[in-house]
Amino acid sequence: MGGLIESRKRILKWFGGFLVGMLVLTLVSRGIYANGLPRVSVENPGQMAVEHVVEKAGNVKGSGELAVNVAEGLRVSEVFVVPGERIEEGTALFSLDGEYLMGRVRAQERSIAKLELQVATLEGNLELAGAEKNMEMSRAGEDAVRVVEQAQKALDRALEDEAAARAQLQEHLDKNLKLTSEEERKRQEEAYQEWKARLSQGTQEVQSASGRVRELQRRAESLQAEVDELKKKIADAQGSGSGPDGAKSGGDKSEGNISDGGMAEGTVIERAQDGGSGSVSGNGMAGGTQEGESGQDGGSGDGGSGSEGSGGVDKDEVEALKAELAEKEAELSQVKKELAQAGYAQEDISEEVGALQGNAPGQPDFTSEDAKWESWRSTRKSLEDKIMAAQRAVEDAEDALEKAKLEADRGLEDSMRPELSDSSLGIYRLDLEAAREELAKLQELVKAEGLISAEQAGIVTRVGVAAGENTPAGAAVVFADTEKPLQFEVILDKEDKKYVNQGSSASVSLGSVETEVTVDYLTEEESSPGSFRALMNLPEGVGTIGQSGSFRLSVQSELYNCCISIDALHTDENQRNFVYVLGERSGILGKELTAEKLMVEVLDKNNRYAALQSGALDGNTKVINAADRDFAEGDPVRMKE
Repeated sequence: MGGLIESRKRILKWFGGFLVGMLVLTLVSRGIYANGLPRVSVENPGQMAVEHVVEKAGNVKGSGELAVNVAEGLRVSEVFVVPGERIEEGTALFSLDGEYLMGRVRAQERSIAKLELQVATLEGNLELAGAEKNMEMSRAGEDAVRVVEQAQKALDRALEDEAAARAQLQEHLDKNLKLTSEEERKRQEEAYQEWKARLSQGTQEVQSASGRVRELQRRAESLQAEVDELKKKIADAQGSGSGPDGAKSGGDKSEGNISDGGMAEGTVIERAQDGGSGSVSGNGMAGGTQEGESGQDGGSGDGGSGSEGSGGVDKDEVEALKAELAEKEAELSQVKKELAQAGYAQEDISEEVGALQGNAPGQPDFTSEDAKWESWRSTRKSLEDKIMAAQRAVEDAEDALEKAKLEADRGLEDSMRPELSDSSLGIYRLDLEAAREELAKLQELVKAEGLISAEQAGIVTRVGVAAGENTPAGAAVVFADTEKPLQFEVILDKEDKKYVNQGSSASVSLGSVETEVTVDYLTEEESSPGSFRALMNLPEGVGTIGQSGSFRLSVQSELYNCCISIDALHTDENQRNFVYVLGERSGILGKELTAEKLMVEVLDKNNRYAALQSGALDGNTKVINAADRDFAEGDPVRMKE
């Protein structure tokens, strides 16, 4: 039992020792981890105004300068002053070469004499030109009147020609031709064409009727020949079976009847009054038929007697021939009736065609009338063209008259227009005046024996002449006017210009003396864009020309609610502004502080502070402004103790 208790105690001691070891190791590892974190210092955004200070070095200069000028090109013999030297009124500055000066005087006198001759020549030429101008104006007036009169005469002749052409046209129009109207021409043409159509139709009908008559005649002749042939056959048949007397007697009568009753060639000579069948001349078909029939009957009787006497005649054959003969005679009778009717129709059509031919109208012919009309119209067109040509001639004459008047007026205006300005005479006179003034100055220098003196007191700032050289076109000597206040000059860059304006108050330090000044003049330098020149008048008795000093100007901004030190503000590769603020997260040590990146907008800044747009930060935000090592966004950090 005791051994078990001791064993448990040892186990507990070992486990406790393990826990203590683990705790020590944990604390050591946390210490090592914490010691490796960046240590940062923080600040809270506050309310303040951002101050901007502009400090620049400058120099004192005179506010006014005076220049001493002499004629250009004069030779300098001796110079008595140097830059920086204070001079008084009447102080000798430099002297001119006397002989050279006299040579310039003589040359100037010759120039004046030459100019006087040129002026006199030009004045004479101008007087002569004036006389010629008057003559030109007179001639221009005469030419203008003559040209206008000629143009007016041409217009009058054109108007007369136009009136004559119109009179000729009116006279021609009064000779109006009487023409057959289109309606009458159409009516006559239609009547003539109708007559031609009727005549053509009648002629065709006559030809058709004649053809019909000829056809029927040929048919009748053919049928008559067949009838005669049949009659002969019957006669022959009957004659062969009778006695000599009876056959002869019957045969003769039969032949005589057939011959007498045969169709004779002839024409229809009259028409039945009642529209029925008519008679024909010669041996009529009807009579011949009846006689033939009678002869046949007689012949038959006689033949019968003879037949009976002979006893050898074929009666059936004779009957068949008689039947055929009757059929042909009936057909022949019908053809003769149609022939009579065709003859009557032919006569009627021939009479109608003859009447048309006897009353034939003349074919309408208006050729002569149209020729007269074309001649009259051609004459009218010629006269109208003549009027049109006359009108154009009038228009051309009117245009010519207007043009002549315009050219005449312009000619007069041109003749009266003043000549082009010639400034030669004026220039020569000005040159002469300037030459005389220059000669007067040279003569004054001769009287002063070539000595140039100062007209008032000052300090020499620049000497532009040298012994043995000619005087320049510009100032020979420049000196500052000591009667005017001095100025302090500084050059500002573009960034400084934001806070310095004309009228701004500033201070200027010259050695141990500091004075308050006002920016009196501010302008951009033409030779150096982006640089600005500022001038300030110094109080009387302060500074000397060329003395160096310093310029200082302080500008206080408005009050901003969110301001931080400039060290806490950072800029990324895209030139965007941001700050690091403290955040929290769970980590090895539990809750850990981290660096969080926050984008901000800068409203104003100087070399110490930056004013930010409110909203992203407030007074409780801890902004990291310093660290003992680099860190990145999201890295754990710890506060400096």
